[in-house]
Amino acid sequence: MPSTKRPKIMARLRNEVYDDLEGALESHEKKMTYIGFAMLFVVVGIILIVIWYEPLKSWLIYY
Repeated sequence: MPSTKRPKIMARLRNEVYDDLEGALESHEKKMTYIGFAMLFVVVGIILIVIWYEPLKSWLIYY
Protein backbone atom coordinates (compact mmCIF):
# COMPACT_ATOMS: atom_id res chain seq x y z
CA MET A 1 0.00 0.00 0.00
CA PRO A 2 2.73 2.58 0.74
CA SER A 3 4.25 1.99 -2.70
CA THR A 4 1.03 3.21 -4.36
CA LYS A 5 0.88 6.40 -2.26
CA ARG A 6 4.47 7.40 -2.83
CA PRO A 7 4.11 8.21 -6.58
CA LYS A 8 1.07 10.36 -5.83
CA ILE A 9 2.94 12.28 -3.14
CA MET A 10 5.96 12.72 -5.40
CA ALA A 11 3.77 13.87 -8.28
CA ARG A 12 1.99 16.39 -6.04
CA LEU A 13 5.28 17.75 -4.69
CA ARG A 14 6.72 17.93 -8.21
CA ASN A 15 3.67 19.85 -9.42
CA GLU A 16 3.96 22.27 -6.49
CA VAL A 17 7.63 22.89 -7.27
CA TYR A 18 6.87 23.41 -10.96
CA ASP A 19 4.09 25.87 -10.08
CA ASP A 20 6.45 27.80 -7.78
CA LEU A 21 9.15 27.90 -10.46
CA GLU A 22 6.67 29.04 -13.09
CA GLY A 23 5.45 31.85 -10.83
CA ALA A 24 9.02 32.95 -10.10
CA LEU A 25 9.86 32.94 -13.81
CA GLU A 26 6.81 35.04 -14.69
CA SER A 27 7.67 37.53 -11.93
CA HIS A 28 11.27 37.75 -13.18
CA GLU A 29 10.15 38.25 -16.80
CA LYS A 30 7.76 41.02 -15.74
CA LYS A 31 10.51 42.76 -13.76
CA MET A 32 12.98 42.50 -16.64
CA THR A 33 10.35 43.93 -19.02
CA TYR A 34 9.82 46.95 -16.75
CA ILE A 35 13.58 47.49 -16.43
CA GLY A 36 13.97 47.24 -20.22
CA PHE A 37 11.26 49.83 -20.86
CA ALA A 38 12.75 52.15 -18.23
CA MET A 39 16.18 51.88 -19.86
CA LEU A 40 14.66 52.53 -23.29
CA PHE A 41 12.86 55.67 -22.10
CA VAL A 42 15.99 56.97 -20.35
CA VAL A 43 18.13 56.49 -23.46
CA VAL A 44 15.52 58.11 -25.72
CA GLY A 45 15.20 60.99 -23.25
CA ILE A 46 18.96 61.56 -23.19
CA ILE A 47 19.11 61.51 -26.99
CA LEU A 48 16.26 64.03 -27.26
CA ILE A 49 17.89 66.33 -24.70
CA VAL A 50 21.20 66.21 -26.56
CA ILE A 51 19.48 66.92 -29.89
CA TRP A 52 17.28 69.79 -28.70
CA TYR A 53 19.37 71.54 -26.05
CA GLU A 54 21.56 73.96 -28.02
CA PRO A 55 24.10 74.94 -25.30
CA LEU A 56 24.78 71.29 -24.58
CA LYS A 57 25.11 70.53 -28.28
CA SER A 58 27.58 73.36 -28.80
CA TRP A 59 29.55 72.29 -25.72
CA LEU A 60 29.76 68.70 -26.98
CA ILE A 61 30.83 69.83 -30.45
CA TYR A 62 33.36 72.29 -28.98
CA TYR A 63 35.08 69.60 -26.94
